[in-house]
Amino acid sequence: MVEFCEKCGGMLLPHRENDTTILKCNLCGKIKSINNELKEKYIFKKTIEHPKGSEFKNLKKMENWKDKENK
Repeated sequence: MVEFCEKCGGMLLPHRENDTTILKCNLCGKIKSINNELKEKYIFKKTIEHPKGSEFKNLKKMENWKDKENK
């Protein structure tokens, strides 16, 4: 579910203030309160697409590449 700002039309995103969750416009900053039923519909998940630890292997390759470019 997506809510939009009545003032500017920007997307309202969940934002934590103290112990409450509100919807805040990503453009103008307008704030809208939400109830618990609506709050549960907003879930953010972060999924890691690569195997754990592979970024370190790639970092070493990147450092080697930078060293070659700077010589």
